Amino acid sequence: MNTKKLFGIAAIIASTSLLVDSLNNANAYPQGPSVSYVSNPLFTVGGTVSNSTTNLITAPNDQLVVITDVILTMSNTSCASTVELGDGSTTLGSFQLRAYNHLGTYRAAQSEPSSVQHAFNSGIAIASGSTLSISESGSCNVSYTLSGYYAQP
Repeated sequence: MNTKKLFGIAAIIASTSLLVDSLNNANAYPQGPSVSYVSNPLFTVGGTVSNSTTNLITAPNDQLVVITDVILTMSNTSCASTVELGDGSTTLGSFQLRAYNHLGTYRAAQSEPSSVQHAFNSGIAIASGSTLSISESGSCNVSYTLSGYYAQP
């Protein structure tokens, strides 16, 4: 073989190795706290709350709980509700839901019940050992679904 071919092959090998070395690893979950909790770090909780507080999930002592998605709905046609997410000492999120049914002298007016569907970019973190709770005031029978993942602090 002549030297030109050898230099060409060497250049191709060197450029290929530089290309492979420059590729980044793919990540399935948001960067930040390391996702953990054995093989299934994801969770979802749901239910209905009305004029009360309900404890939803307690973060293990060696884990954070990160809420990534919140869905709140109500079926009442005439109601005003405030829904709060908390950890026992701090309000972590507050949401308003409304629906009105007004019967006037000449006509009736009704609004559709409002809902919340939100995906957080960074999530709401629940500290290790803390309990996430949901509370509702207004007696509006609010249905909720929360999802997220466990992470290393």
